[in-house]
Amino acid sequence: MWKKGGGIGKVSSYQLNFPYSQSNLGQHTFCALSHVRATGFHNSNDYSECSLSKSGSNWQLTAYPPSIASYRCDAVCID
Repeated sequence: MWKKGGGIGKVSSYQLNFPYSQSNLGQHTFCALSHVRATGFHNSNDYSECSLSKSGSNWQLTAYPPSIASYRCDAVCID
């Protein structure tokens, strides 16, 4: 909850690069994707996807890459 004159809490940034497919970001009030990049596609059946989800009190950054592409997924979180 925002409080008048309180500003925002600590801001943390995270980066997930090929070949890693998941990272536990820990506990935060709010997280959002801040950058998504995928390269190396050969046809329309190739894809890459980044997602953020909450598991219990922890945020998870996950990438679903094809084997032929490289990717980068970034997230920013606020406490």
